[in-house]
Amino acid sequence: MEKANAQTEGKPKYDEPLHQIQDQIGARIVAFYKEDVDRIANEVLRYFRAIESKNIIPERKWEFGYFGQHHVLLLPNNVIDPDFDGGLVPTCFELQIKTLFQHAWSEANHDLGYKPGQRALEPDEMRQLAYTSAQAWGADRTFNEQFPKRNAGEN
Repeated sequence: MEKANAQTEGKPKYDEPLHQIQDQIGARIVAFYKEDVDRIANEVLRYFRAIESKNIIPERKWEFGYFGQHHVLLLPNNVIDPDFDGGLVPTCFELQIKTLFQHAWSEANHDLGYKPGQRALEPDEMRQLAYTSAQAWGADRTFNEQFPKRNAGEN
């Protein structure tokens, strides 16, 4: 509701929030391994029509922070009860695809960094959050490299 009631220069940001806000319905797929994220996204995109797809990474290669894939997908008509007023149903939904470590970091960061409450984070506190993102990035990379080595003979 807060997003739907947002104002820009004293005017409502959205004329028709129900049809303009793309993340009213959201889902997340969490994968164990980084290489599975792209594989899952490719499979999802075979079945859903994307309005927008983004691979979100920090802007500079030496920075750490939020990582994840976000897709805004059209809501298929066949998932809506035909007896329900279609004018009250959003036209799309947001799907996030992340690794377990990306998900864990983003959930904690959302509470600690993205919505810090009354007090803004100090620079050192922001560095600490970036440090934990770097650790999650490193864990993803290590597990992604080790998994195929351990399971090479099982295929």
